[in-house]
Amino acid sequence: MTKAEFAKKLLDVNNDIKKGEGLLHNLTHSTIPKAEKFVNNCKLNKDYVIYIKMNLTISNLLGSKSFKDLPFISQVQVLKCVVNSIKQYKIELATKVDELK
Repeated sequence: MTKAEFAKKLLDVNNDIKKGEGLLHNLTHSTIPKAEKFVNNCKLNKDYVIYIKMNLTISNLLGSKSFKDLPFISQVQVLKCVVNSIKQYKIELATKVDELK
């Protein structure tokens, strides 16, 4: 990975963390669609997917229901789990700084 690619990934990760934490702090029934879109987009991100699946499994939150069909408390838990997963990816990314070209 080049320094430019690393910088872009780090910027994207920081933006996703900021967006996720913002959704968490302002989560209401009217912001559920935004949170659902955020969660779904993160689940499609190849960098985050392993961390998200692992954390959802550990938290016993991996299931077949869509985000919008979950009870509100479970939606909060899933969103927290996704944000924490992105933070874990950020830590993993930071360990690769010595490998930059």
